[in-house]
Amino acid sequence: GAVGSIIGSVGAEAGENGLILSECPQAEGRRFDPEARARSLKRRNRLVAALGTGTLVMAARPGSSTLIEVQAALAIGRPVILWQACTQESWAEDLLQNAPKDAEGRSLVAAAGSAREVEALLSPWARVWWL
Repeated sequence: GAVGSIIGSVGAEAGENGLILSECPQAEGRRFDPEARARSLKRRNRLVAALGTGTLVMAARPGSSTLIEVQAALAIGRPVILWQACTQESWAEDLLQNAPKDAEGRSLVAAAGSAREVEALLSPWARVWWL
């Protein structure tokens, strides 16, 4: 139908000029079935964690998609920065106390209260790409 042709034209344009990256069909995330939507969010968050230098958590609740991304990031050795305001939450306290370490012994979980702190905490994992 009309939606399919719009998605098709956007996909064709992105294919020529940009990037489409997905682990599942676009439509799966639009389903009203809560289980299908949850599966789609888990896949999306795994991709976000893999593509980023790290994950910054401003707020989260137990079982939230944000914490799913946190687990995905830690599973692949990406750092997780907790915004200072959320560090009093029980899940955050537990994460900070039991923070995994990377291959060089650096903690993969830290807290920050400013953009400058976030930048400093992520800098050991920053990559420089030379063309």
